[in-house]
Amino acid sequence: MDEDFKHLTPDANGGYSVSVVCPIELWEPLGMESGYIPDANIVASTDYNEWHGATNARPDPQDSQNMWCSEDTDSFPWIQVNLNARVYIAGLIIHSGRTDYVETYKVKHGYYSSSLTFATTSSGSTQLFSLSNGYSPFTKEFSSVLHAQYLRIYPVSWAGDHVCLRFEVIGCR
Repeated sequence: MDEDFKHLTPDANGGYSVSVVCPIELWEPLGMESGYIPDANIVASTDYNEWHGATNARPDPQDSQNMWCSEDTDSFPWIQVNLNARVYIAGLIIHSGRTDYVETYKVKHGYYSSSLTFATTSSGSTQLFSLSNGYSPFTKEFSSVLHAQYLRIYPVSWAGDHVCLRFEVIGCR
C-alpha cells in the first residue's frame, strides 16, 4: 500500500496531473467515537434491539458489550453513516463481538445515499475485507482513497446469529 493516496486530474493537454490527497500523516478519526457525527446520521438495515441499535456502532473504550447488531432474520444487513460533508476516506477500524462478529465485508460509498458504489481494488474488482477473529479491533485500508459523504458497510459473512460491530472511519476532512 502506498503511504499516500494519489489522485489523477485531467489537464488542459489531454494528460493527467498527479496530486497526493489525504497523506497518511493527516489521517484521523472522522467522528464516530467522538460524537462529531450525530446519531441521526447513523442508520442500519435492522437493529436487534434497543441496546444494539445503529448508534451503538460507535467505538466506546468504556463499553465492550454494546454495539450495533442486526436482527437474526436480516439476510443482507448493512450499516451506513452520513459524514456531513464530502471527505477523503482512507479506511475503517472495525470492532466486533466475541461470539457474534463479522468475518468479511464490503463497503459502498458515494455523495448521495441513493447512488452508492462499491469500493474497488486497483484491478477494478469489488474490495472484500476479512477479519481474522471477532474481538480485536482491525484497521483496514481501502485500495485507493474514497471521496464521499456516505459510507455503507455490507457484512458478507459472519459468525453467530447476528452481525455485530462497531467502527470508526479514518481519513481527512
